[in-house]
Amino acid sequence: MEYYSSVFTFDDWYLDKPVGTIAQQYDHLSHSLLVAGNLPDGYIWHMLVQCGDNFNIVLMEPIEDTASAVADLPEEDGEPEKKPKLIGAVLERGWVGESGKYSVQLRGVKGEEIRHTNLITIRIPKSMAGEAQWPEIPSEFTQIEHRVNETYEKVKNTAAEAEKAKNAIENMGATAKSVEPDEEASVEKTVDEDGNISLNFSIPKGEKGDPGDVVAHEGLYGFEVNPDGYLELHYADNTAAPNLSINEDGYLVAEI
Repeated sequence: MEYYSSVFTFDDWYLDKPVGTIAQQYDHLSHSLLVAGNLPDGYIWHMLVQCGDNFNIVLMEPIEDTASAVADLPEEDGEPEKKPKLIGAVLERGWVGESGKYSVQLRGVKGEEIRHTNLITIRIPKSMAGEAQWPEIPSEFTQIEHRVNETYEKVKNTAAEAEKAKNAIENMGATAKSVEPDEEASVEKTVDEDGNISLNFSIPKGEKGDPGDVVAHEGLYGFEVNPDGYLELHYADNTAAPNLSINEDGYLVAEI
């Protein structure tokens, strides 16, 4: 296999270092720390990096597009060799704050299982200017903190929108008015500055029907409120009045 010089190769938990320089001291966001090979599934990968007494942990994440990092592989029996899996992290200046020899080891974590590759040594050449301060906390925690902050902001914005929508629904108002029969039914929606929604309906009146007559039939009776607001009982002539009365609480009582 032929790889670009910035890629470590992984084979059955054995790590080979790249040919050439990984990065210069204080390089920032211009190189990637990459590992390619038949990486087993289900592991969380960390690159353990040590220079003198300074120790760092870098979280390595899967990279889908290997074309930009891995050179074309030779063909075997006319078939192109399968592309290796690739994990990596963009190099930051704090990770190479010292020049000199670095010890590097890849670690895989799957549940309670932890496994390491061999330990290899690389050299970071000295630069003439930069920040000669090692990070105060391992890079993995800095990476996670950035993601947590970004996720929190997204969740907070989503929650605010959801609360606004909930309040709009709970405070939704509706009114209705009658319009002439020949007018069209309609609804008008308004939204105030707080996002509350109001629906205003216009409903056509129905055609007025002819007044009906009250007809009493033997054995049947009915009620009607007269123009003075009194309740009237109607029953057929030459029949006994139904057994109805008003009790002391003002309720209409029918004895059957």
